[in-house]
Amino acid sequence: MKQTLTRIIISLTFFIGLGITQDMENQSLSIPQAYENGNGEPSNQNRLPQLLRDVKVLLSEAFIADVMLDTLEVVYSLNRIFDFLSEADQYG
Repeated sequence: MKQTLTRIIISLTFFIGLGITQDMENQSLSIPQAYENGNGEPSNQNRLPQLLRDVKVLLSEAFIADVMLDTLEVVYSLNRIFDFLSEADQYG
């Protein structure tokens, strides 16, 4: 029973991984060739969505650091958030 379940899990993991890599190959072919900046985003697109995604990630890291009582990390994350939001304000 355990061996059968293990085989099923391994085969599902393999096929899901195979499907994800094929999707990534198809997506990379459909993206127009353009110069990419440091974030991996093409430079001819608007940077505002990437900035807002970075702010969301930093805000979640700040919340986690606050729960862990790491005040230095919270201050650093909030400082970066304000930098990103001021840059986003210049775009908007």
